[in-house]
Amino acid sequence: MVKQFLPTQLKKQLKKAFGIKGIHDRINVLEYTLQQDQALKIIELNDKINRLENTLEQHQKEVTRLQELYNYAVLKEVDLIRYYGSLYFWYTQDISYQWISRSPEPLVIKNYTPTAEDFNQSYINTGDLLQDYNQLSLNHPNLHEYELKYILFLHLWLNNIDFVFIDIGANYGNTAIPAAKFFKKYGQKNPIISFEPGFVYELFQVNTKINQVSDIIQPEKIAISDKNYPQVIKSMSEHSECNSVQDLRQFYPELQLASCQVVESIRLEDYIKQHQITSPLLVKIDAEGSDFQVLEGMKSLLNNGVVMLILEYDPKYLNRFIPSEKILVNLSKDYLLFNMRTLDQNARWQFSKIEDNINSLKIFSQAVLKSPAGWTDILAISKSLPNLEKLIKRMMG
Repeated sequence: MVKQFLPTQLKKQLKKAFGIKGIHDRINVLEYTLQQDQALKIIELNDKINRLENTLEQHQKEVTRLQELYNYAVLKEVDLIRYYGSLYFWYTQDISYQWISRSPEPLVIKNYTPTAEDFNQSYINTGDLLQDYNQLSLNHPNLHEYELKYILFLHLWLNNIDFVFIDIGANYGNTAIPAAKFFKKYGQKNPIISFEPGFVYELFQVNTKINQVSDIIQPEKIAISDKNYPQVIKSMSEHSECNSVQDLRQFYPELQLASCQVVESIRLEDYIKQHQITSPLLVKIDAEGSDFQVLEGMKSLLNNGVVMLILEYDPKYLNRFIPSEKILVNLSKDYLLFNMRTLDQNARWQFSKIEDNINSLKIFSQAVLKSPAGWTDILAISKSLPNLEKLIKRMMG
């Protein structure tokens, strides 16, 4: 044993130096300390590895998200779909594409290849104005949004009102294109002026051509607002149809900004004056949070040119500027108001009368705000419209 060969003097010095009984005890203490230190380092190392793995996972998610954002904002993958009988080029990463893709065929067909039948003109001059006005169904459960407008077009034509359809917020053309086809069905050539300031305008232009309605639809890459100067339009990832001068992230924090661009904006009343449009107007407004500004920029036209107004009514947007029911109060002075969409979970498209007293309008606004969608479409019809009672009977029947 080493202990036996250590001089007594050295053992005393070791004992004094280490404060222990012998060098073997010191060796044991050192070994134990080393083991504890190694165990601690292993624990610390494992913690570091776990933290690194978590960081790597988060980094990978961010890289994936940035790649998706790049694909959306720059590459913009496009698909041609057949949607309720019309053809649309659509951005595949939009939420709306995923939503309509769930519809069964033949209502929606993805990756569609056009046929000769898609380009024939057999639908032109195939309608009977009076017969269709009397027989058009407005109450079937699968009624599409654009179909609800048909009774309005028919009434205006039957009463010799040569209107211009102003489409504010054209999106992919899914309002203007079905309307233009409906016009052609009756041999009508009412102009449709469609405003779309976002980059989805590129596809909207092509969609009017592939559906052969460029002779009726006039696309405009302009924002309709309460100002006549350039504004910044924001497009959110997966929502290219939701281009807005408003920052929608204040209402939907999960949204990510995909791109911004500067576009011209103009008040509608100034656009109408500049282009010398004197015909009565049917105006549809879906301005993605800027609807109040659109209304402000067309005040002189209300009840002095606008015979019908279709407004996307979203109280959460409107309440930033004015109590939302006040807009309805102002409109109700010269217009009769109708809700175009049920406020329940099913959200069916059908007309219902909105009472025009202030209490009823407040209750209605609260009901819209609390509904599953949080919005609805409102139809305002000029009280001076010819044969108004007959139209109301058709709408409500």
